[in-house]
Amino acid sequence: MAELVFMVQGSGSDPYEVVFLRKETKVNALCTCQAGQNGQHCKHRISLLQGDSKAALEATPEQMAQLQEWLVGSNLEAPLAKLAVAEAEKDKAKKKADVMAAKKALARAMR
Repeated sequence: MAELVFMVQGSGSDPYEVVFLRKETKVNALCTCQAGQNGQHCKHRISLLQGDSKAALEATPEQMAQLQEWLVGSNLEAPLAKLAVAEAEKDKAKKKADVMAAKKALARAMR
């Protein structure tokens, strides 16, 4: 089993540990934050999975590249792609809502 370990700074003073474990095509991600310990999604794991090296303290480019390589063909590849699509749709919806709000404000101002 292969392992990658990252330290990430959360909102508290102590950093959290994020561990990725790979065995064949299965990748597990564990985080010591409250959400991670409760089996919920946490921004620390997701940020690293999405390739955000700024999320980690002292992450090397090699570690980040290795993590991205692990994702190809893994159990996490499809869920990550689905998340990316959902986030893009959310951004589009926000922009559409902003445009609609601006149009309504303009209509009110034209009365």
